[in-house]
Amino acid sequence: GDRSYVSFAAGALAEIGDPRVIPAMIEAINRDNTYSTIYGIGYFGLGKLTGVQYNEAHNGAWWTDWWQKNQSRFLPVK
Repeated sequence: GDRSYVSFAAGALAEIGDPRVIPAMIEAINRDNTYSTIYGIGYFGLGKLTGVQYNEAHNGAWWTDWWQKNQSRFLPVK
């Protein structure tokens, strides 16, 4: 289902390890903000890329705020 696809895609992007995908993942959560998207992207993608432990309360607004405060920790990939 969609949940598996979202989880797989987020995990694959996280495995690449490129922090440039973080804003796109956050935007995907913001656009949908359902449990499936928050879990699939938050746990399998953002959690691995950022080191932030998954929490179901970490919705799009939470991740947007977190990124604004923490993006300087992630050096641009060249």
